[in-house]
Amino acid sequence: MLGKCLEKGVLLGGFVPNTLRIGASLTVSKADMDKAIDALDGALDHLDTLA
Repeated sequence: MLGKCLEKGVLLGGFVPNTLRIGASLTVSKADMDKAIDALDGALDHLDTLA
């Protein structure tokens, strides 16, 4: 999942099993959040294909 997000330019880290934490800064732009959510969505879709 980390690799798939990184392919879209979004760096993730610090995962605890069965936990997803999103900590955006207070000054994050809508475009940046859209990019992060798109990357996460693509990574989760990829995981669905593996199951």
